[in-house]
Amino acid sequence: MISQLYLSNGDAAKAEAIAVKYGREFPDNSGLIRLQAQTMIATGRYEDAVKVLLSKNLLPAEGVKKAHTLYSEAYLMQPVQSMKAKRYRQALKMIELARKWPESLGVGKPYPKDIDDRLDNWLSLQCYRGLDMKKEADHALKVLALQLWPESGNLADSKPRSFEGNTVGGLVHAFALREYGQSIRAATVLHTWAKEDTSAAMAEWGIRVFNGKPVALPATVQDAGCQVF
Repeated sequence: MISQLYLSNGDAAKAEAIAVKYGREFPDNSGLIRLQAQTMIATGRYEDAVKVLLSKNLLPAEGVKKAHTLYSEAYLMQPVQSMKAKRYRQALKMIELARKWPESLGVGKPYPKDIDDRLDNWLSLQCYRGLDMKKEADHALKVLALQLWPESGNLADSKPRSFEGNTVGGLVHAFALREYGQSIRAATVLHTWAKEDTSAAMAEWGIRVFNGKPVALPATVQDAGCQVF
């Protein structure tokens, strides 16, 4: 609780110090392993966060997906750094690793059609554009805008997927729709995303980002997807 309090107050270094200290005392505690990874991500130690998460077989718990969420965030933050340096092929490799569901995390892999991978696809889209891979970029944008399944093969035979919840995927969907030439639908999706969001700070941040007036993500918003986006 103390570590989480430091995180919410924007003091990631103190949060990590506490998590690591007690993680060493109780190395098999799944909760502390997840906490160490969370604080390491907050301090920018993404590779170390992955190592900690994969160092033990975490106990499975019904409804607990945090371990995989942290795993995904730790891997997705690395390609973000690579993309800034225009190392797009390296970034694509890291994005593919982020899509995996290691059994040791204690989280069962959902049915493929239920996996919300819109953020992963959005990052891949940016990499394709950076590499001038127009065909792949056009395909990725269409999949995102129309939320098609399956994502490969003949898109004409694909059916749209529907995602529940107010994840950052809704914001990604709005961006994709606007770039696909469907600005009215994009505005509707964004409005729905903000309306369903129980966090006013998160919704306000998302709207500003969409309107081209981004601000830093509030420290109170601990959503992994938003951190990456």
